Amino acid sequence: MATEKIWMAESTLRESAGAALKREGFTDAEIESTLNSWLYAEYSGKASHGFERLPWLLEMIRSGKIVPGRDTSIAKNGFHIHISGDCALGYSAADLAVSEAIHSAAKSGVSFVTVSGCYPTGCMGQYTEALAESGLIGIAVSHSPSRVAPYGATSPVFGTTGHSFGFPSAGEMPYVYDSSVGSVTNGDIMKAFREGAPVPARLFNGADGAEAGSFEKIIAANGTFNGVIGVAGERHAHRFSGLAGSLELLLRLALLPVGGSSRADNYSIFIAIDPGWFGDASAYRDLVHSLQEAVRDARPEHDGERVRFAGEQSWQRRSHNRSAGGIQIDASLHSQLLQERQDEMEI
Repeated sequence: MATEKIWMAESTLRESAGAALKREGFTDAEIESTLNSWLYAEYSGKASHGFERLPWLLEMIRSGKIVPGRDTSIAKNGFHIHISGDCALGYSAADLAVSEAIHSAAKSGVSFVTVSGCYPTGCMGQYTEALAESGLIGIAVSHSPSRVAPYGATSPVFGTTGHSFGFPSAGEMPYVYDSSVGSVTNGDIMKAFREGAPVPARLFNGADGAEAGSFEKIIAANGTFNGVIGVAGERHAHRFSGLAGSLELLLRLALLPVGGSSRADNYSIFIAIDPGWFGDASAYRDLVHSLQEAVRDARPEHDGERVRFAGEQSWQRRSHNRSAGGIQIDASLHSQLLQERQDEMEI
């Protein structure tokens, strides 16, 4: 049974969630990065990466996996920049990575920013979109604890590995591809669990490899996911398995600055490329736009449908939803946020 949804204005969401984060010790900058990431996800129709993460984030703080106000350090070596933290907040670390990537690419034409010890990052598309809107080609990949089984296996090896590519365009919006390698996201699993929806397909019990069949086998007593996700692609899953491994190997560059240990779970990489170092940057944006138009003009498989290029639908959804000035959230979260706001007003 789906949970009740209640509309909440963006300003109220910011005040209420911000009060909860402030009470835990997050800095103003950390709060701003977190709220911006959650709003991007909500407006994109990805509630699993939005304000539904507030209870989870509070649990991560209590377990010591995220430490509010924890500083990060920056080491630079040519066009490589490494940002390291010790359970620091990933949202603000990712924003810092994008800022550093933009500044470095302006000087060198390309920049590689690796991040370790910072969690979580949210939707990777928000970062490549920011890079693309700065006129750069952006690539962002983030690791997560191993949850995804390779093709032909039932034990986890890969993370869900959110990855995104963003390209600056002469058109209204950039070309932004944002995806993950699992057949379903961890957030979608938890959302289905909370709403009493059927168990998502292609989940396996981590202990015996058998199909899960019920949430009892894949949700731990503390409410966290402990199953195994099948790799995306269905009958072409072997291709996605190869992609998953390739992205994982690219990501492991982020482990070299911290000693090369593959046991670390929280690391990511951000790459920025300035097309202007190859030639006319405006001509490149025209080339991107021409591909967008070619996709739009492609003959649709089904009459009456329009073909969309990567990121177009998400961009339009965000534009439409932002104009409404608010979002719909679960009734239970709504009550929690209103209580946080009330508590803040009484202090």
